[in-house]
Amino acid sequence: MDNPSSPPPNTPSDAAERRGLRASMTSPVGDFEPFENEDEILGDQTVRHEEEEDGEELFGDNMENDYRPMPELDHYDPAMLDDEEDFSEMSQGDRFAAESEMRKRDHAAGIHRDDRELGFGQSDDEDDVGPRAKRRGRRKGRGGRG
Repeated sequence: MDNPSSPPPNTPSDAAERRGLRASMTSPVGDFEPFENEDEILGDQTVRHEEEEDGEELFGDNMENDYRPMPELDHYDPAMLDDEEDFSEMSQGDRFAAESEMRKRDHAAGIHRDDRELGFGQSDDEDDVGPRAKRRGRRKGRGGRG
């Protein structure tokens, strides 16, 4: 059964011709001296993986030692304190004006500060709920429409 669309089978002479053609197309390899030791050329290529024992243990038996009293370090240096300058208390209006001015300055400089992240002491559950959902929840709790 002859199939005219299939290529003729390869003969050994065709393969030899192709090898000869490929060999003539590649660049000849120069004569290089074999090297005795690859490590001399490449250097030490072993990768050292740091193990857990190599690091400082933060939660060990002696963890409480980090919190022991150290009188020489537990006091502020009086030379570094500036208690002489008198600061008056700021009214809420003055503080709001100062914060507004700082926000405008930051916005002009391309700095975005999100003060919502500063709510220390909030539970983790509240972090997953956005401000809109919190407002709706408060309204529903008061009997209003959500």
